[in-house]
Amino acid sequence: MAKRWPTGGLAWPFAPVSIRVHPLTHLDRDDDGQLLLICHIALLDTWNESVRGVGELHVSFFGPGSSRPEQNAQWTFDLYERAVNDLLYDPATRTYRLKLGNLPPWVAELATATDQARRGTIMAELTTVGAETERYTIRGEATLRP
Repeated sequence: MAKRWPTGGLAWPFAPVSIRVHPLTHLDRDDDGQLLLICHIALLDTWNESVRGVGELHVSFFGPGSSRPEQNAQWTFDLYERAVNDLLYDPATRTYRLKLGNLPPWVAELATATDQARRGTIMAELTTVGAETERYTIRGEATLRP
């Protein structure tokens, strides 16, 4: 009996089925001293292996202790665009490496915070298309480590 690929209703077996905010995510400063959120996003297939994907990638950053009634910072990337996808994908880490600027003022306090209550939360969402051309969204979130 021939083995079948576990597609799970997806257009191809290596399509992303989950998303993870990678632990490499951190705060840093650019050459001008501006604070940046260096966010690493991993897309994972049915085998939990890192893959590239297409779709609309949305990243939100919520302040410490926020119950998330509103988003404090957000960015959107069009991974359908080949040039954007190529630019953001980092083959060394097998993640999408995003340099996120224009951060709210409260983020500067996070750069020096050491207690758990003073950390922000990052949420990543990828909206893409399945085998039947239906749109679906995968989500993941993580607490920013100091």
